[in-house]
Amino acid sequence: MNLLLTDPLPAGVSEREACIVLDICRNSLRAARDRYHFCGPISPHRRTHKATQQPRALSAEEREVVREVLTSEAYRDQPPAQVYYSLLEQGTYLCSVSTMHRLMRDSGLNPCVST
Repeated sequence: MNLLLTDPLPAGVSEREACIVLDICRNSLRAARDRYHFCGPISPHRRTHKATQQPRALSAEEREVVREVLTSEAYRDQPPAQVYYSLLEQGTYLCSVSTMHRLMRDSGLNPCVST
């Protein structure tokens, strides 16, 4: 595909024919050409998601506090949704239910989920 980005197609070969033979989507080829020939700053939409830090992500200390609460004696046998609503009744918000599930999964605390 790199040759299609840099060099013109041979005489008598259309873009459609080349894409059919190479099993490439024409829209993907056109988007790649636009990106290849673009001479400006890298678009923030083209960054990889793994390399970026979410601005509202919990810090390491906040994640540790949530893990301690989830493994505390009072909440050990409760699912994250019950812990979440119990904490809200007490006037405490640590994180969302899905974040609690994610932290449990990352820590290996959820025996129901097999990886």
